[in-house]
Amino acid sequence: MLFAALASGLSVLLIQLYSVGYMRGNKREKNQTRFFACFALRPSATMGIAFAGKPFTLFLFIANCLTLSTYPLVAHKGDPATVASSEGIYLGVTT
Repeated sequence: MLFAALASGLSVLLIQLYSVGYMRGNKREKNQTRFFACFALRPSATMGIAFAGKPFTLFLFIANCLTLSTYPLVAHKGDPATVASSEGIYLGVTT
């Protein structure tokens, strides 16, 4: 319960508010809708990790939900170098 409270409190109050101001302040930033859609899925995956009762459920939330919701955030810039490094390093490490 403590992990869930900290993760949801920090995520919603601090990180969400900061990211909205940051992304809206940068008018040249593309794909803001995709960014915020994946950003909204991330706390759900974190809550699934916090409340997982079995190792298999924990694995599903970490390996699938959290990785698939944060990968677009890591590769958000979209240039070939960012996509290549995020595929090779981020997906490789988290898988």
